[in-house]
Amino acid sequence: MNIILSHIISPEQLTEIVIEHAPISFMELVKLLSVAVNIHRIRLDYVSIDKINPVTIQQNEIFQLVSKNNVVKNLTLKYEHSVEKVELLFALCPRLQYLALHDDCASFLIPLIKLILSKTNNNNRHLSSLCISKETDETEETLKMVIKNDKLIDDYMVECIDNKVYVWCGMNLAQLSNVLEVRDLPFTIQ
Repeated sequence: MNIILSHIISPEQLTEIVIEHAPISFMELVKLLSVAVNIHRIRLDYVSIDKINPVTIQQNEIFQLVSKNNVVKNLTLKYEHSVEKVELLFALCPRLQYLALHDDCASFLIPLIKLILSKTNNNNRHLSSLCISKETDETEETLKMVIKNDKLIDDYMVECIDNKVYVWCGMNLAQLSNVLEVRDLPFTIQ
């Protein structure tokens, strides 16, 4: 019996992409999002940006179409991320509300936070929640220091929960409580 996946489910019906234990190239991700137009959540272990020019890729017609039309709001990257990858992913998915970065970010944490939370970065205007795996005891303090010293955001909260550092920004307490409840995270108003 020869069953073709596209006859079972169309790419337009997909709302989540999870790719674990296998790398995906950045252009493969762009092409996938061009046909799976209702993706709200992406979880990736590895994204390869080898052999692409970040400026040239953003001028690509497919990239521009996907960036303009996709509805990705939740992105989790597990391994081997960099400022360059995050910047490209923000350009590709400008409606991101939640970004989670797992693995080691310590070597580029400060430029990463400046990029993600910059008031002049139009691709991050919807971001309200950031999660970074806590690599050291200094991760939380470094985040707070960079946000405060560089005046990156005005209305924010930084909290360490289960070895992850969360930054919530631009939300009132009721919205924050709802977000945390959905993610089963503890929250108390003090």
